[in-house]
Amino acid sequence: MADRLSDFQIKNDADLTEMGLRVRAAPLADAFKDRLPLPRELKDITENFGVEVAQTAFTTIVEKLPSYAPFLRRVRACDARKLQSSDLRESAANFEVTIVASQLPLTGRKWGDHVHEWASWARSLGFKTDFIQTKPENDIWQNAAIISSYLLSHPHPRRILITIGQGAAEFRSLLTRRLGVRANQAAPGREQAGELDAIQLWINVAGAYSGSGVTGYWKRSLFSKLFMQLELALAGRNRAVVNQIDARLSAFRSAPNFPHAMDVVNVVGLPFRSQLPSQMVISHHFLSQEMPNDGMTELYNQLAHPGLIVPIEGMTARAESLKLEPILKRILAVYAEDQEKGRLLPSAHNHQSSNRSFD
Repeated sequence: MADRLSDFQIKNDADLTEMGLRVRAAPLADAFKDRLPLPRELKDITENFGVEVAQTAFTTIVEKLPSYAPFLRRVRACDARKLQSSDLRESAANFEVTIVASQLPLTGRKWGDHVHEWASWARSLGFKTDFIQTKPENDIWQNAAIISSYLLSHPHPRRILITIGQGAAEFRSLLTRRLGVRANQAAPGREQAGELDAIQLWINVAGAYSGSGVTGYWKRSLFSKLFMQLELALAGRNRAVVNQIDARLSAFRSAPNFPHAMDVVNVVGLPFRSQLPSQMVISHHFLSQEMPNDGMTELYNQLAHPGLIVPIEGMTARAESLKLEPILKRILAVYAEDQEKGRLLPSAHNHQSSNRSFD
């Protein structure tokens, strides 16, 4: 058995090439013909064969599963002609892409520095755009309240919401609070229109949807805790956020119910060690003991479920523009085209039956 396991393990640099990893990951991916691996199963693959093989196996599985593959293939096949077509601009003009400014602590990116660039990508396709200016000094719930208030005061009938990093946890908080309130209203049929009703699509980019295990790295020693607190203070960040995004919190063990009409696309980063910024090398290694990650957040903690998955190899928690721009544009284009043709995303009919966290 040990000899059999060693066949898939990384032995030299040639094994880290795309082809070498695909060859080693293929038999592992073949074991999952009708579902994603459970977190414990992906952890076993990571521990036995290394994080590079594990993330390649995961990508291969997503590329083949009927629930995810058709959308992923259409995104990857979307070409420049479609992105520049008048038909796309006509369809896109019906939507507003709203971008949330939130950002995970200590990523090396400034708060909200992605907003205007991402908005320019959407406008280049014909989408209307807006942004929500959350605050770095706020905690998760305070920023969730800002998102809620802005969505209510700036309604749009066909909204696409995009978050990054901490924004996923903030939006999850909003989902938990708002849907809990509406579910408990006294008289059926008397529910008021809420801020979530017009969100047709949520694009969750490198999100800490179920928190992040990087908090364990930040808290691993007294020195690291003091360094983290200093870094947060210099960045003007709220220290409470570190505890609020801790993946070990019981609040992350049960998922909120999504609005039935809202589709979800998870854009997840899967970098290799050679692609990491120096600031994330150690945290990536720390998290890679258990699961593939983007340098800040474990793969399965990034996923809002049920939702489609678009993995981007080489992208980290910083959501580097070179990696993200072509994919995000294609997601927007494919979604607008689907809506124009009345085509539902594969996840659209799953909200009632499959709304749970990964076991």
